[in-house]
Amino acid sequence: MSRSRRIGVGLFTVVGGLLIAWWLGIFVAKAPSAPQSRPADRPAQRAAVRDAQSWRHEDVSPIQLNRGASSLDSSAIAGSLKGHVLSSATGRGVAGAELTFEFVRGATSIRTAGDGSFHFQPSEIGTYRLASITAEGYLPFAPEWGRSSITFNARAGERIDDVVLMLSPAVECLGVVLDPEGQPVSGAEVRLLNSGDGDNALAPLADHFTSDVRGEFRFRAPAGAWLEASHPSFSPGRAYLGQYALASRRLEIHLSSLRPAAQLEAIAGRVLDPQGAPVEGASISVRGRNRRTMRRSFHPDVRSNPDGQFQIVDLWPGEYDLTATSPGYAPAKAEAVSTGTSSVLLTLSLGTRLSGTVRDGANGAAVAAFTVSLQRVRGPLSRDPYTSVAFMDGEGKYELTGLPAGTYSAIVAGYGYAPSAEATFTNEEGPSEKVIDFTLKKGAELFGRVVDRKSGATIAGAQVYLEGQLSPSSVIPLLSSTVTDSSGAFELRGLGPGLGSVTVSADRHHSRIVSGLQFENGQRLGPVELDLTPTAEGEEPTLELTGIGAVLTTRNDVLVITELMPGAGAAQAGLVVGDEILSIDGQSVVELGFNGAVQHIRGPEGSCVPLLIRRASDRSVLSVTVCRQRVRG
Repeated sequence: MSRSRRIGVGLFTVVGGLLIAWWLGIFVAKAPSAPQSRPADRPAQRAAVRDAQSWRHEDVSPIQLNRGASSLDSSAIAGSLKGHVLSSATGRGVAGAELTFEFVRGATSIRTAGDGSFHFQPSEIGTYRLASITAEGYLPFAPEWGRSSITFNARAGERIDDVVLMLSPAVECLGVVLDPEGQPVSGAEVRLLNSGDGDNALAPLADHFTSDVRGEFRFRAPAGAWLEASHPSFSPGRAYLGQYALASRRLEIHLSSLRPAAQLEAIAGRVLDPQGAPVEGASISVRGRNRRTMRRSFHPDVRSNPDGQFQIVDLWPGEYDLTATSPGYAPAKAEAVSTGTSSVLLTLSLGTRLSGTVRDGANGAAVAAFTVSLQRVRGPLSRDPYTSVAFMDGEGKYELTGLPAGTYSAIVAGYGYAPSAEATFTNEEGPSEKVIDFTLKKGAELFGRVVDRKSGATIAGAQVYLEGQLSPSSVIPLLSSTVTDSSGAFELRGLGPGLGSVTVSADRHHSRIVSGLQFENGQRLGPVELDLTPTAEGEEPTLELTGIGAVLTTRNDVLVITELMPGAGAAQAGLVVGDEILSIDGQSVVELGFNGAVQHIRGPEGSCVPLLIRRASDRSVLSVTVCRQRVRG
């Protein structure tokens, strides 16, 4: 999967803020997994299980809606790009943020003014990439050089204004290292394993810590980070910083009983281009083929040297799948490679070039800022995220290269617009060209205010997210977000039609998810009042949500229950892990699509929904009515 998945800048949110991923009434794992019972231990351990499970299924952060408007300006000799860098937590401008734009002949850096505004005036016409955004006190957007998914096409006499780029504050989290009995471990060495991966490649975060007498340490990291703790008296433990852990700002790492150390091994090889020449700087990722190698081996991507050579070290003995990627080429793969192999050959190919234009469906004008998202089509309900790339182009043009053979779903989203209709295409092996044009329609709008549940006072600076899907079958979440003003008011635009769920969070309050909102293109919904429960003195914030209390995943043309919350609606109705959901309120899950099925299961507190279930035990089919309730996670 492309590493562009976490990118978002208002345009989209860079490493999103306090996103709750798929905790919107029901819990969703994004790909099939073996059914497992829910652990009965501490809530933090349960959260770790959920977050780790999300990672195993390619955790995908939401795509924020692009924003920007184009106009003609004869003084813009080589084009112009103007906008603001804002804090995703407060909506205020980030002063002194440094933006670096990458060009074929070098790079240019500029800084924002006191209000977060910037003005980039290229010296040459051509295609630029937003290589990085960094600011003191914020998580950086700094992917590996040449791999940014944010592009700006500069043309003479063409100006793009009103661009919004958002940075997330580098929130400090509390880490706790615990022994097998749940007791704190002091003096444990903790590493942030992937501090230089993804959006942090050019600006890695602090990655070494030591636990104190309470077993605690403090760190800053984005969602998707892995931390490993080690101590001479125990075998190492690892924990995944998922959205739930970020919401609570607490992460537990559990060490296990001391085991004999394994003899670690390596895999080496070369990466070549289609002509057989070595490729420097190719990214090689490795993934274990079984649970043993997946759990015990975490490996940041490695890069090929000038001769195309690479070596992946410290591998637990076993078999692995390797994938090499390089901008402009289709990936190369090698499967079931045994440790100790030193002659792996990964040959990249040209693949398919996908291009087209994006226009406003009402007036035919070019859309200047948008995101193109691709997914691999696996089945009626199954989609695998492939890549998402943002474009700023006054003519509404886009281009993606190096797509490997397969069947894809392409969808376009832009600020103020509903996501486009899904375009499905299949390409074969070898070089080819695909041209797909898109038209966008005005989306729905949601407005209202956020208040304190106890006092009724309005809450300024609350974050409001509406997370939907790019299409009914999509697994890529589409995020529209805003921050309430001084009167607690908010407004969201460009929402896709259908049912949706809103996540609301604020300082010193429990976060909350409100589901069952119905949107229609071009219509405004509101005013709605969203209330948050204040936290008590010393109480950690949690997430309030309404749903049936089940973790679901897709399998072919059904939804499968993989976990149950004790005492919630699904468990009370007698559902068990492994049961399959065939239809919801009389509509088949295939007809509803992935997102449609999820949204129809969610609903108002106290309401009930009829489900057609196929039992895991005897494959019998029966109808079960499940009631929704408000719970805290």
